[in-house]
Amino acid sequence: MALSSTGSTTSATTSPSPGQIIQPQNQLIITKLTEHNYLIWKQQVLSTVRGYGLEGFLNSETTPPRKFITSPDTQCNVINPEYATFQRQDQLLVSWLLSSLSDSILVLMARLESTDEMWHTLETNFSSRSQAKQMQYKLQLSTMKKGNQSMKEFNNKVKLCCDALCAAGHKVKEDDQVLHIRVGLTNEYDPIVCVLLPEMNH
Repeated sequence: MALSSTGSTTSATTSPSPGQIIQPQNQLIITKLTEHNYLIWKQQVLSTVRGYGLEGFLNSETTPPRKFITSPDTQCNVINPEYATFQRQDQLLVSWLLSSLSDSILVLMARLESTDEMWHTLETNFSSRSQAKQMQYKLQLSTMKKGNQSMKEFNNKVKLCCDALCAAGHKVKEDDQVLHIRVGLTNEYDPIVCVLLPEMNH
């Protein structure tokens, strides 16, 4: 996502002020959100939004100003310019986020109107999925056995499961990965396991 500002000055680190709106111009989120890549997608979004100081729109820390203020000239209620700026910025972020979602995820956004509503819905939805995937892959790791596989095939299988766990939000330390490989070996490998494991990691 490329962002630019309207107005005479631009700032990449502060929230927009009246007359200064940060707006999407080009779609640079290459990986759209699907059922399987939430953490990668989230990293892309956060790095850009934080770079422009707009993360408050995601986590509700940036709250909308009063919608109406009293005009000093007419003493009547008029739209607060700061509220109008807030709404414009929020809706531009909504549009940008929607454009980064796959069709299967867009259905979750029906009737959601603000950036923080969308972000909270996605966080809640994918947080539970990530936890379920972590449990699934942890169980797979704890029960993996070499069996009739070659050492290379077994090592690759363990690594793939560890990579899947990392993608689900749980990084497996190298020592733990080696431990899982060791546990999956039969006793016949005890005399040579100290030699085999370093070779498999090259």
